[in-house]
Amino acid sequence: MTTFGNRLKTVRKILGLSQEDLADKLNLTRSSISKCEKDKSFVSEQTLKILAQQYKVNLNYLLAEIGDPIISNQNNDEFILRLKEFLRQEKIIK
Repeated sequence: MTTFGNRLKTVRKILGLSQEDLADKLNLTRSSISKCEKDKSFVSEQTLKILAQQYKVNLNYLLAEIGDPIISNQNNDEFILRLKEFLRQEKIIK
């Protein structure tokens, strides 16, 4: 089982964002994101809501590793492309 920090990093990479980019979008600092990804800190409930509402992040995945990282419509081509790119980078697929 992965940690919250690992799952947050996975979601960030699937979204195609750097730590700095994600921090800017969530009104946090890059170091806050880094600490969360290292499981040295945790995001607020408000931040979780923003991730869920604006970026369609599946909070069940983020908090408990249940389901897919991103909630998506089947026709969401951009999501599929990002997910495939992430899986290639992580050498899960070719």
